[in-house]
Amino acid sequence: MEPRHRLVPPTASPRLRRLARELADFVDAGLLDASTAERLLAHAAARRSGARATTLLAVAGSALVGLGALLLVAHNWSELPRLARAGLAVAIAVVAHGAAAFAVARRAGSAAWCEGTAIAAVLSIGASTALVAQTYQLQVELSSLLAAWTLLAVPLVYALDARAASALHALGCGAFLAATLDRDAAHPAFWALLAPGVPFAWRLHAKRDRALRSAVVAWAGIPVVAFGAAASLDGREGPLLAGAVLLAGGLYGFGSRVDRSGAPSFAALPARAFGKLAIAATALALSGADDAWSALARGWTTLDAAAVPALAIGAGCAVVVARELFAEAAGRALGTGIDATRATALALPVALAVAFAAGAATGDARAATLVASLYALGLGLVATLDGARAGALARANGGMLVAALAVFARFVDDDLSFVARGVAFIATGAAFLALNRRVARAQRVAQEVAR
Repeated sequence: MEPRHRLVPPTASPRLRRLARELADFVDAGLLDASTAERLLAHAAARRSGARATTLLAVAGSALVGLGALLLVAHNWSELPRLARAGLAVAIAVVAHGAAAFAVARRAGSAAWCEGTAIAAVLSIGASTALVAQTYQLQVELSSLLAAWTLLAVPLVYALDARAASALHALGCGAFLAATLDRDAAHPAFWALLAPGVPFAWRLHAKRDRALRSAVVAWAGIPVVAFGAAASLDGREGPLLAGAVLLAGGLYGFGSRVDRSGAPSFAALPARAFGKLAIAATALALSGADDAWSALARGWTTLDAAAVPALAIGAGCAVVVARELFAEAAGRALGTGIDATRATALALPVALAVAFAAGAATGDARAATLVASLYALGLGLVATLDGARAGALARANGGMLVAALAVFARFVDDDLSFVARGVAFIATGAAFLALNRRVARAQRVAQEVAR
């Protein structure tokens, strides 16, 4: 229930909106006057935005100072003797780690100090290692340098409780995998490099941390894990396609479940965002790819030990999807309501199975493509109607976009004239404009009622 007092700023974060609702309840109960509640909310907003700005400035400042120092050194690098080069490379790391040690000893409670010095120290490791290797003409592969860099960054993550350093560790693991894609033996090494950072991310989730600096870990880690799973299944088309569908549903199910439960988590927003994007993209891709359905049956017999992490991730995502679909069904049975958009999005793996069965039963891949097209169109229409009813402009527009792309995909495949396609574009665009006008009007009415 929205508060009946004007306590919620239009751009407030979810945490501030929850605080505003609690303060409004106190005001309604006569425990607190409205002016005091507004001052408390303003104080909380200023304190939070100030701390966030300090942390961001510290991280950006550390990165820029380090980059500037490297550029100055690079300008005169060729004129320095070899010993001076090596000494300078080591000095960069020593200074950065000295600042990190000071942060641990004297500024352990300061996010700005911990994040800033951690970034500087992690970057100094990579820079110093590369400079020494270049100075003495060491024949070291890029993958080896990246592996050493990511492993040496792990102690800094835990010592400084540094989320930005954890994100850099994940990105370093992704860079290592990209540099070794042509080697099957590199896939187990990737998971081994990534594993030391997993307990840190799990601890943030267990603490129900949803700070902006913590969300960076998920924004960096989720794509890297998806990349690793896809690389482990490279060349195995069936498991790769099934895994993509399950991962999309699992991410969306996890993110929306955490938000619905009211228990905050740093990974909720990134997981939900990646999941929604992946569900829409996968549904649209399958609705226009007749050859994808024959590929779904290939590659299962060639799975080996390197694919075990990817299979484990897929199994976990399947459990999440099944649990969330059951929760939606139970909600409908108990009369507590159902989120139609959420249930339709989570049904992507079911739609995939039905489409594959239709193609296998008819012997025609176009039957499977038709089922996938109907699912994509249905997902878009359900999201559009839900958004229009709730006055959620972003959801309504997103649903319209998915529905429009699903229809356009069929127009591209079919032999239609430019006139027919032009009419379809105009009609869809007019529907967009009408829907936007309706939702915007509903939002204005809701704001006036809340005031």
